[in-house]
Amino acid sequence: EGDIWLQTKWDGERRGVLCKDLGDVTGANRKGFEVPLIPTIRGAVEQLLTKSSPVLTFDSEDMGDYLTIFDIMKFGRQDLTDHTFTNRVPYLQELFEALSEIESPFLSIDMPYRPKSFIEFGNFIEDAKDRNEEGVVIRVGSTKYLPGKPNSGGGLYKLKFKESATCRVEFKHPSKSSVGLELKDDTTNEWVSVGNTTIYPNQLFPDEGDIVEVEYLYAYPGGSLYQPVFKGPRTDVGVEAAVISQLKYKKGT
Repeated sequence: EGDIWLQTKWDGERRGVLCKDLGDVTGANRKGFEVPLIPTIRGAVEQLLTKSSPVLTFDSEDMGDYLTIFDIMKFGRQDLTDHTFTNRVPYLQELFEALSEIESPFLSIDMPYRPKSFIEFGNFIEDAKDRNEEGVVIRVGSTKYLPGKPNSGGGLYKLKFKESATCRVEFKHPSKSSVGLELKDDTTNEWVSVGNTTIYPNQLFPDEGDIVEVEYLYAYPGGSLYQPVFKGPRTDVGVEAAVISQLKYKKGT
């Protein structure tokens, strides 16, 4: 309970967008360097300006073919960087309502959710897990805007979700401290490579054919595990546990 807000943690690239006027739209990366916006996204932003304010600065996540806005720093002549997050939320709501008028697939807004109890707080997290999201962002409403990547303290906290998979070691890398991982396709009975994972110096290096446990955020169908972390050998299960059906896939794939 209290002045707490929740949002989805997105796994794209941080993208600030500065709009000085219609036709004057600039994208920036996490370090503040200018980066181009693809034409479809740029067009959607320009449409949004016609429905809200031609002067706008917001923070978003670039998901490749669309942006998801999660914070706002300027609306018209109003500089919001000195406002608390709670006081910035109504401006996000204005953008949300303006965006609903253009219905663009290239722009979305992650409206913050304010739980009224620990039960609602927990339900939001469980719902995000069910959607196979990367995690949840927890914001303290009294916090003012912080540029860059304030993922440790500063009133903004990121809760990442992790999955776990039992894999078979496909090979040892000849020049790196890593191994290839594979899983058995339940339908074809063929072994499928699912990427590599680093073996750290304090960990026992597995041999080819060993069964191991790996943490990851999500998987791509027919591809690799995203952000795999080697946990150790599995001596309590056999090769039958290393099946591809255990994987949790990225939403929308």
